[in-house]
Order: sequence, then structure tokens, then C-alpha cells
Amino acid sequence: MDNDLMLGLVFFGLSSLFGLFIFVRGLGWPYKRYIATLNILLVFLSAYFIILSSINIFSLIFLLSTLYSVINYLRLIKPKYIDDWLYNITKQTFLALTYSQLLFLSLSYYSDFLSGYLNYLVLFYLFVSLYLAIYTTYRLKQTSALTRALLAEDELPTVTVAIAARNEDMDLHSCLDSVLIDTYPKLEVLVYDDESQDKTADLIKQYAHDGVRFIKGGQIPEGWLAKNYAYQTLLNEASGEIVFFIGTDIRLHKNSIIQGISLMNERQSDMVAVMPIRTKNGALASIIQPMRYWWELAVPRIFPKRPPTLSSSWFARRDKLVSIGGFKSYKKSIIPEEHLAKRFAEQGKYIFA
Repeated sequence: MDNDLMLGLVFFGLSSLFGLFIFVRGLGWPYKRYIATLNILLVFLSAYFIILSSINIFSLIFLLSTLYSVINYLRLIKPKYIDDWLYNITKQTFLALTYSQLLFLSLSYYSDFLSGYLNYLVLFYLFVSLYLAIYTTYRLKQTSALTRALLAEDELPTVTVAIAARNEDMDLHSCLDSVLIDTYPKLEVLVYDDESQDKTADLIKQYAHDGVRFIKGGQIPEGWLAKNYAYQTLLNEASGEIVFFIGTDIRLHKNSIIQGISLMNERQSDMVAVMPIRTKNGALASIIQPMRYWWELAVPRIFPKRPPTLSSSWFARRDKLVSIGGFKSYKKSIIPEEHLAKRFAEQGKYIFA
């Protein structure tokens, strides 16, 4: 084993140990920002020495997985989500990436033995990539054509924009501004504040004259994740025929809501998940966007068992959502939208756009 590979393994081992330490609730979790910052350096050093040791398809895949690890740690450095949800989703992502990286490291080490099969593997990936490119282009054109068919104003349903916030005053300010410039005429805006420690509550109250209604959160009932309880409360308070759940990091343009409603109407759907477009970072967005949403973009799933979905922005018909119990059946689910999407997909009433 050469020195470069040894150094790569040492840095990988350190990053894995520190990563595990982050998710010890009473010990590492309070210092997650500092440990995550250190781990970004460690994973880059690990990838550097692994690549320096040997360049092959498996070490390159290891490098790609390192970029996903960095994105996962960046979530912890600047958290934008409710704490319970952030803990669970980043922990699951960390474990999945660590196991996969161990596999790729092993394959990279034995790549000379496997080299005879690599040409066939590369050819297979080329065919798969071509298929996915054609499929994605077709779906994008299909969705684009549907969203052009806008409804007349008297046909429009009432819509409630539902936002759950916690310690997110800066993001929330920009989010609400974008919601209020949307031209949709039949709009209600609800914001649930989950006991924020910053100025989130004061900020929400400043928007009262614009029709934004503030819902003060309290103690989370036993058995509920904070995010799920917030969404259930928003659903209970909503008066719109359609509820549009969005995160505070989402920004709307003036026709966002009417395009979503028109898409629901055209496809006769009860739930629509909408993939947001990254508007900052220029050319870098073309790299980050596919990395963040690779599961939704890369796998054309035509079966309803695991339909693609997102937590950040999605529409649902309120009466249909209430009829299946809302979030009550998924109190502890990290991503309850997955279960809801599956329920609606089984009825042919769900789409991902």
C-alpha cells in the first residue's frame, strides 16, 4: 500500500469518526457547525490522496461522493430546517455515503483485478446516460407544454401558502416578499413559527398588514416530529382549496402559483411536487442542481412504490389531504411527503414537475 493511499485512508477514517461524533445528541450535535467545517477539509484531503494514489473509475466515483458529503455538511454549517428533521436527514445521508465510499475504496484498491470488466462497465454507463438524457428532455417538454394552459380567473381555486419557520428571519423575509409579489388573486398566507429564538416572530408580525397570518407554535405533542406537527397545524388552519407547502429557502416568481394550479388542473392531480430552480451561482448551479436532486432526476420511476418527491415545495388539494389523515399517520417520518406521494400515486393523482 503506497503512502498516498495510506494518507487518504487516514483522512477518510478521521472524517468518518468525527461524522459519527456529530450525531451523538448530547455531545457532538451542539457543535455540529464546527465539526462539519473540519470534516469538509478532511473529506477533501481524503479524496485528494485517494486520487493521487490511483485514478480509476472507482476512485472518481469516490471523488463524486465526496462532493455529496460536502453538501451534507454544509446543511449543518448553515441550517435552514427544523432541528429534528435536520438531524435525521443528515444522519441518514452521512451513513449512506460512508458505506458507499467504503465500497468504492475497496473496488478502487482491487481495480487492477477488475480492469478487464471496466470497458464493458463504461459502455453500459454511456447507454444508460443516453437513455436518461432522452427521457428527461421528453418529460421537461411535456411539463412545459402543460403549464402554458392557464385557467381563467373565475375558475381559480383558493390557495393557502403554508410555511413552517424556525430561526430563519433572513430567509423568511425574502420568501414572504416573493410570495406577496405573486399575482395569484385568491391567496391566503400562513406562517407557523416553531418557537424561534431570533426575530422570526417579530418579522412575521410585520407582514400582518399584507394579510400574512401568524401561527404561534407551542410544545410538540409526544410522538410527533416538529416539522410534521407544524405542517399538520398549518393544514388544520388553512382555508384554501389548495395548500401550497414551501420552505423558507424557496423564492416564487409572479406566476409560480397559477402555473402550479394550472398543472394540477390539466393533469387532474391531487398532489404536485415542484422541483425548484437554483437561481444563484451561475454556471455552478448546473453542477449543484443535479447533485442535490439526483434521485429525482436520474431515475425515471414509472411504478408508484417510490415516486420522486421533494419537501421544499409541493401543492395538495386540502380536502383530499385531510381525507387520508394529513400528517397524522406519518408523525415520525423524516420525509412524510414520500408517503403522501405514494398514496396519491397509487390513485394516479400525483405528479412530479
